[in-house]
Amino acid sequence: MVKKLSIDDLRRESLDDASRMSFAQRFLAGAELFDYACEIARGSIRQQNPDWDPARVDDEIRRRMDIASRLRGRV
Repeated sequence: MVKKLSIDDLRRESLDDASRMSFAQRFLAGAELFDYACEIARGSIRQQNPDWDPARVDDEIRRRMDIASRLRGRV
């Protein structure tokens, strides 16, 4: 039987995994996660705007990141 893990269990496992990584490994993992998030955003933007070329999609990602950055500055 497979044990179901709670969100807290998964978070604890992730933290344990991260604590065993070197700084360089964590830095690289962060960059990979960022790239993955950008690919998800690209897919969503392309789905919403199928006529946009790749440059316009990238411009939209930058625009959204700029908004998020400004919002973080307000908090």
